[in-house]
Amino acid sequence: MPASQTLWKKVTGPSAGLVQQHYVEGRVEALYRRNRSLEKQVAQALASAPALAGMKLGGDKWIPVYETINRNLQAASLTINFSADSWFTTENNYSTYAQAYSRSGRHAGQAQLLGDPKNPPVIRANADDRVTFDNLVGAKAPQVPQRGLMPGRQGVDRVREQMAFRAGPNTRTVADPAQPSQPDKKYADSTNSRFNADSKQVFAALNYGRRFHGSTCDYGSSHLVLHPKFKVNALYYPGDTFYIPDGSMQAAFHVLGSLVAWAKPVMLDAIIKSCYSNNVLPDTSDEKLLLEGHVFSELTFAGNISEVVLDARHGSIQHQNARKFCAKHGIKLVLVGPVS
Repeated sequence: MPASQTLWKKVTGPSAGLVQQHYVEGRVEALYRRNRSLEKQVAQALASAPALAGMKLGGDKWIPVYETINRNLQAASLTINFSADSWFTTENNYSTYAQAYSRSGRHAGQAQLLGDPKNPPVIRANADDRVTFDNLVGAKAPQVPQRGLMPGRQGVDRVREQMAFRAGPNTRTVADPAQPSQPDKKYADSTNSRFNADSKQVFAALNYGRRFHGSTCDYGSSHLVLHPKFKVNALYYPGDTFYIPDGSMQAAFHVLGSLVAWAKPVMLDAIIKSCYSNNVLPDTSDEKLLLEGHVFSELTFAGNISEVVLDARHGSIQHQNARKFCAKHGIKLVLVGPVS
């Protein structure tokens, strides 16, 4: 055998996909265990909701209301909002939707996270770690023993070794001398040498209000509609996770209605209006109305995006480039008018 060849490949740790799979499997298993305390919270939230005033929801009478809300939440589209100008002013030749950690690259051998005006990088990274790992319901449940050589599923602590960013305390500012008129770039640096950037979640949101311009216009008035298969293994939160303290308010697909237990009054009212009273809600940029869905999977465009819903003038450069993009990846293109 030539010296340059070997039978063995260097092992650097589990793949990002395997880490994501083990995390989601563990969380879904925990969240589907019966939680009587949470059932009481859901019952109390519905019984005290002004939008349901006059209904007698004592005993088990809240359950049909919950089931209707749960069913309609499950039917809602999982979406990602974006700006038509930033995506399609020039041709978009990307094949995969890359989340921020994968896009940010490395510095001095360590992972980094590039921030933006809405997401200061250290605060963003800490928020993402908190809602993914802190105070999780059922996280300490014993692991199912495995037979023989089967390694079994990694527990939360093991997954955390590769998925937690663990930002250092300081923001690193970098100026681009080639573009002195542009704002400085701000980065958070990871202190976790085992961090795998590709293991982090893609941030989406459930368009439970069937809003024409997607879940929130805060990130742009156009949106991607993800293939329904992603809804089943996504993990959901009642609001913008930038403001949620930990992972205790996490819900899985088949118990989506449990989010009413933690929803702020304005969000609870919106969920009841849309998912119980069957109203289409107006567009919004209010983060308190955002029902986040975290997708732990690579998101290639071909085969995984059902629609691009574009807020652009017919025949505009954005429309032309979006048509090319959708034709290339086999995606349905829908034009909508501007936000009113």
